[in-house]
Amino acid sequence: MYVERFLQRTIPTTIASFSKSHILPVSRIGIRFLKTKPSTRNSSADKTNSSSTRKTPADKTNLSTRNSSADKNGVTPPTAPPLVYKPAALGVNPAYDEALKYITKDKAKKYKQIEEIEQIIKMKINQGVHPNDESIKEFEKEIYDLSVYAEANDPEIRWNFEHGKVDMTKPIYRFLREKQWKNGYNQHLMERINQMFVVPDVFPLVKNLTIDLQFKFEGDIVEPGIFLQPINTIDPPTMIVTNYHVDTRFYTLLMVDPDMPDVMQKTFKTEWHWLVINIPLMATKNDMSGGETIKPYVPPHPPKGTKYHRYTFGVYEQTQGKIEKEDLDLPIELPQLVEQYQLKLCGASFFREIWDETVSDIYRDILKIREPIYAKPPKEDPYLEAATGKKRSAKYLETLNDQLFVKDMFGNNDV
Repeated sequence: MYVERFLQRTIPTTIASFSKSHILPVSRIGIRFLKTKPSTRNSSADKTNSSSTRKTPADKTNLSTRNSSADKNGVTPPTAPPLVYKPAALGVNPAYDEALKYITKDKAKKYKQIEEIEQIIKMKINQGVHPNDESIKEFEKEIYDLSVYAEANDPEIRWNFEHGKVDMTKPIYRFLREKQWKNGYNQHLMERINQMFVVPDVFPLVKNLTIDLQFKFEGDIVEPGIFLQPINTIDPPTMIVTNYHVDTRFYTLLMVDPDMPDVMQKTFKTEWHWLVINIPLMATKNDMSGGETIKPYVPPHPPKGTKYHRYTFGVYEQTQGKIEKEDLDLPIELPQLVEQYQLKLCGASFFREIWDETVSDIYRDILKIREPIYAKPPKEDPYLEAATGKKRSAKYLETLNDQLFVKDMFGNNDV
C-alpha cells in the first residue's frame, strides 16, 4: 500500500524528469529526435504592416504564385521525415521502469471498469431506458473520466500531444486539447474581446466559451484583435472550429461589423458580412462544411473618415436543432436572431481594419456601390445658428464629391 501511494505521488515527476534526461538527449541512449519549430499564432501580425505599396483586388490572383514554396528553379525543397515516438530503453532507470509497470497495471484496471460500466449501460437500454436518460449520461461521463485517467500518464500519449499528433476520437486527447485551450488561448481571447469592447458592443456578458474558434487568411492563423489590410481579406477566411463533444450538433456562424456610422440616428449600426446556419460540428469535424448560407461573405470595407472597425465572428449552438432556411430573412438585428432561435454563443474572435486606398477599389469593383466618405462635424457656431436657425450637430458628416453635406436631425441637407 505504501509503495502504491509513493508511486501515485512520484509517477508524473518521474516520467517527466526521465523523459527530459533519457529520451531527448542523443548521447544517453542513442535515440535522435528531430526538433520542430514551435507554431506561432501571431505570424500574420508582422505581415500586416510590412508592405507600404498599394495593392488592388486584382493582385489577389497572384498570391498563390508568390506564396509558393518552390524556389526560383521550380524545385520544391525536401521535407523533413515525420516524427515517430520511440520508447525509452528499459533497464536504464529503475524508477522509470517501476513507474511504467504501475501505469500499465493501472490502465488495465481502469479499462476493466469501463467494460463493466458498458455492460450496465447495455442492460439498462435493453430494459427500456432511453439512451438520453440522465442515468445513462452519468455512466457515459464516468467512462470518459476513466478513459482519461487510464491514459493521462502514458509517455507515448504525452509525446504525441506535445508533437501535434492528436486523435480527437480518443477522450484523452480531447481532454488535453481542451485543457490547453482553456488555460492559454481562451484567456488571451477573453482579455482582447473585453478590452476592445466587443463585449458588450456585439455580445452580451460572456462567461464561458466552449469552442476554440480560429480563422486564417492566406494560410496564417490570425491573432484576435490585430489589424489586417483590406486587400488581404477580400476572400472568405478558413474557419477552424475545435469543439469537444462526440455527438453531432448544429451551429450558426456569423460575421458582423458593429462600427458602421448611422448618420440619421447619430450613432453606430451593425452591418452583416456573413451568415451560415445548420453547420454540423463534432469533435472529429472542425470545418464549416455542410451549412446553409443565408448571407454570402462580404469583404470588409471600412469607410473613409471612420476609425477602425471590429470585424467580429461568432459561433452559436442551435439549441433547438436545425433552422428552416426559408423562415430566416435579413435584415434582422443580432439580439433578435439570438432570441428567436434560442442560440447559445460558444465561440468568438475578431480582427480590425481601417480605411486605405484599396477600399475604394473594393467599393467600385466588388460591391459596385458608391463609396461613402465621412468627416468630423464642424464646431457649433451659436451666432450662425441664431441668424439662420440651422443646426450642425450630426455625429458623422457624409461628404460626396468633395461637397460637404450636413444631415440634421430631420434628414435635411444643408450646404
